[in-house]
Amino acid sequence: MDIQTQNFISILSAYINRNKCLNNENADWEKIYELASLHSISPIIYIRLNQNKLNIDKTVYKNLECDFFATIKYSTLQEITALQMLHILNENKIKHIIFKGFVLRDYYPDKEARTMGDIDIVIEPQSREKVHKLLLNSGYEFDEAGSKKEVFNYKKNSVLFEIHTKIIQESITSKTDFEEYFADNFKFASYVNNYTYEFNKEHHFVYLITHMAKHLKFSGFGIRMLLDIPVFINHFKNELDWEHIKKELETLGLCEFTGCVLKICNEWFDTNIPNGFDVELNVVDIEAMENYIISGGVFGYHNRNIDVMRSKNNSIISIITNMIKLIFPSYEHIAMRYVWAGNLLKYLLPLIWIRVWFYRIFVLKENSFKRVIQGLKSSNDATEHNSLLKILKLD
Repeated sequence: MDIQTQNFISILSAYINRNKCLNNENADWEKIYELASLHSISPIIYIRLNQNKLNIDKTVYKNLECDFFATIKYSTLQEITALQMLHILNENKIKHIIFKGFVLRDYYPDKEARTMGDIDIVIEPQSREKVHKLLLNSGYEFDEAGSKKEVFNYKKNSVLFEIHTKIIQESITSKTDFEEYFADNFKFASYVNNYTYEFNKEHHFVYLITHMAKHLKFSGFGIRMLLDIPVFINHFKNELDWEHIKKELETLGLCEFTGCVLKICNEWFDTNIPNGFDVELNVVDIEAMENYIISGGVFGYHNRNIDVMRSKNNSIISIITNMIKLIFPSYEHIAMRYVWAGNLLKYLLPLIWIRVWFYRIFVLKENSFKRVIQGLKSSNDATEHNSLLKILKLD
């Protein structure tokens, strides 16, 4: 890790632990701002630097300030729109669970600084049709193109909502059936008020780790997602039942991954590692994970070929096989990925492919030909990604 990344991490650590920042004379503020933007955490850097009254480059400070006020404005809009959504669900007696960013933001020193791309809510499967009609009648726009079988997307006031009936749809390890494990969401939920629930703290932590593992399995994750872990632990302190958490993570086959995550949180943010989560990974493996998180940006695929990453290895056969799957996805994948495909008959697959291609080219504005060509190029992305998955027992 270079010195500027160390400076960047030290500022984040000072923020979440409410410590004073060191005034690093060797700080390259342009580099620090670049990292903050890449990981969508500029507001946190701005708040901590402002509180410590550090002298930094005026242009960088202005950029941080603009990011901060833009984030505050949008965060306020998200909160207002989300409360309107919750009011609609409560008024119509629809049980729902709030989780991820909209809950985690309250654990941060300044909740508005925790950026969110969307707001996640879980409902019961039998409520799907009722909720859909209610939201459409309440002025929410249904994003059919971006919706999946178990996750419907809605927009209002430019705020995106993901309304889930399932929160995990893919298997991450062969240890267990992840979809089945996370199927009964309300079994792990605690009452908040009216018809609003939140996951109990142990289950929420297990889910956050699972969500990170899923992101790493299929692309990667950045510092914003990692930062949620020490913030979560700091918030609950000694209230977490670590024995129960470890037992659940063992069931999911995620103990090695969790140990690595906690090891990095300890090194970067002074997070205490609970008993039983020490890992045998060597320094080289830990550094590989650290560099992967830092270089990949907020969702892990900055300057990486995500199509190549999903190949089993860097061989031309594996890459071509992966590209064929991209061009001609399976019926099962399409049924899960596109809500409109759920009721179509399997023998219509060639016609379904045509609609998928149309969606990619004319809705996503994707240059599919260029994507395929790029995907066929040899790179180290698959080797690096799959090597990391093997180390963390996620292969």
